[in-house]
Amino acid sequence: MLQDWALRETTGIAIGQRTASPAQVEKYNAILAAAHRIADTGGYDALQMRAISEESGVALATIYRYFNSRDYLAYILGVTWIRQVVDDVSPTSKQPTSLRALRRIIHMSAAVLKEHPNMLRTYTQSMLSSDEFVRDQRVLTKGSLGWEPPPEVKRKDWDTMLDYMDKVYWAGLLRWTYGQTEYDDIARDVDGIATICAKALGIFDR
Repeated sequence: MLQDWALRETTGIAIGQRTASPAQVEKYNAILAAAHRIADTGGYDALQMRAISEESGVALATIYRYFNSRDYLAYILGVTWIRQVVDDVSPTSKQPTSLRALRRIIHMSAAVLKEHPNMLRTYTQSMLSSDEFVRDQRVLTKGSLGWEPPPEVKRKDWDTMLDYMDKVYWAGLLRWTYGQTEYDDIARDVDGIATICAKALGIFDR
């Protein structure tokens, strides 16, 4: 089942300063789908713009119009993929309503991500090789996951928890990429920081 995961289509994207047309969205999705297949099989080194063009049937010049570099494409692919994996294991509401639910999402999504080491390393390498704009983006944020805070929780506290979760995840992913830790340890550490933050900030009542 885990190996059958496929990138879903995106909607409502912008190309430059304008909302993309249906035809542009179709090409955008074809590019990401092709990039996903290549990265999942061959990793970062295999993810070349010309290979993506051949796999997707989208002209090389068009790909560069949407993604100005391989690293930026790999970054967008990684963020899109991670968000979809988290969405797939989240409750129907797509919103954790308790600390227990949040911890469950962390461990279930980690189990899926673990099955795709080439994708994870491609994403990590894109972050290491790209410019400051890309490196400063977050993995586990409202912008990435679409999670709004529960009604009784302050936005500042909610964002603080997600920010620390992101920092711990990124640090763990970097160590894992270089063989310094087991992937399961990343989920454990993210679980730990989420628990500490939730309890310290009073984010969940249970």
